[in-house]
Amino acid sequence: MINSLITPYTLDPIVLALVSSFILIIVLLLSLNFKSNWRWEIKAFVIVLSVCFYIFNYLAIIEIYGWPSTSKLPEKFKIHSTYVKEDDKFLNEPGFILMWLFTLDEFNIPADKPRVYKLPYNQELDQKLRAVQNKINDGVEQAGTAEQVSEFSRKKDEKSKKEESQKEEGAILSEETSDFDVDSYEEGYEILFQDMPAVILPDKSPF
Repeated sequence: MINSLITPYTLDPIVLALVSSFILIIVLLLSLNFKSNWRWEIKAFVIVLSVCFYIFNYLAIIEIYGWPSTSKLPEKFKIHSTYVKEDDKFLNEPGFILMWLFTLDEFNIPADKPRVYKLPYNQELDQKLRAVQNKINDGVEQAGTAEQVSEFSRKKDEKSKKEESQKEEGAILSEETSDFDVDSYEEGYEILFQDMPAVILPDKSPF
């Protein structure tokens, strides 16, 4: 089980501008559809403005076309490929993980085309994906499941440091000691990887 910590992504400015422009165009067109007392100069300006926004929408769609998605991972998937970029401490840039996934249906049949998903960098997930990618390179198809949960523990290194500190101070850890702190929970996924399961054949008809 992989505890891939997820931090919410901020909405991309291009996507935000695209949504805003569509809303503005809808509002303007609805206003003009009603009997309006606007002067023809204003109506002409609104028409020109609407055309400009349509052009911007086209350019914005081209900009975001093919970009990785930060939406929810499919519950069952086949892994086509992966890419990992670790945190860059020198440039102070966060890392990320890309996974090209086929969504699997109830019969373990993959979708026609893969979709690329983006997750924040996580060391444990990085290690598991390297093993997964090695198997894919060796010709062993890989699959996985992802369950989104709202409570996650802090990273393992933080937990280890806390345990070492308690041992040095002579603290006795009882069986009732919690592994997590309430303030350390984050939203994330529970991800399991496995070899690609066989296709489930439907029941044969008795006729």
